[in-house]
Amino acid sequence: MTPDQAALRAAFGGLELRARRIVEGLRSGGHVSPRAGGAVEFDRHRAYQPGDELRHLDWKVFARSDRLVLKHARMETTLDVLFLLDDSGSMAFGSNGVWGTKFELATAVAHALAWLAVDAGDRVAGWQCVDVQSTSTTPRGGLVGLSQMTESCGGSPSEGDAVDLPAISRMLVSAVQRPSLIIVLSDLFATQDELERFFGRLRHAGHDVLLLQTIDGAEQRFEVPEEARMIDLEGLNSVQIQARSLRDTYLEALERHQNFIGDICRRLQIEHLVLDPHQSPIPELRRLLHRRAAGLSAARTVG
Repeated sequence: MTPDQAALRAAFGGLELRARRIVEGLRSGGHVSPRAGGAVEFDRHRAYQPGDELRHLDWKVFARSDRLVLKHARMETTLDVLFLLDDSGSMAFGSNGVWGTKFELATAVAHALAWLAVDAGDRVAGWQCVDVQSTSTTPRGGLVGLSQMTESCGGSPSEGDAVDLPAISRMLVSAVQRPSLIIVLSDLFATQDELERFFGRLRHAGHDVLLLQTIDGAEQRFEVPEEARMIDLEGLNSVQIQARSLRDTYLEALERHQNFIGDICRRLQIEHLVLDPHQSPIPELRRLLHRRAAGLSAARTVG
């Protein structure tokens, strides 16, 4: 292990146990990175300089000549991986899943993928949605990038607040000029028009988009007592309900909403995963990252 790798592991050790569990689970399936797949074509050698990553050394040349040279790949470029974390009120919901609330699961996944991206030589940055202007950072690699990511996406959901997805997409398109991989972690509790404009603007700007939608199992199945008081976590209004009379209507509305999201993702070639805090995200994330490494990520919805 190089000193840089040791520093990264030490820094990551301070993050949530959930994030470390995700990284360990993904690592056990082989080395994977969030970067999109693509051919890397050998171009030329160049002399080793202090600070270069040893993984690029050409050991065959060293064995023949005792010269330290690096393999330079024509298509190998640093990828900017940008995390957009929904910290609106609804993300605070949880029903005692092993991975916590929707926000806790999303945060753990974001931290884990950031670690993998930095370890692969990419740069990372993070935003939290409600106050996106104050949390935006310039993408950076290494320990600095991980520290920024932890600070930017390490808060808690904003009680009573919703997000303005079209406004966020306008800000991102203006601030991020270089085509990047934007990983959206959200429950996507927004209108169809807001979702259409949000994802359409990001894709039109040339960004690769990966959608990780967190929905608690209780929300998916409408697991509430027969008589309950429901609280709007993004408005803090409440209403007394009779669950039996609303269950079918709710489930039908949720199915229409999810179908609409699936249609957007297929049209715009956005990969979409649904993650539930009651289930480990590791198997689905492992399959997704291996697909992306193989360049097979286009327009696949998994839930």
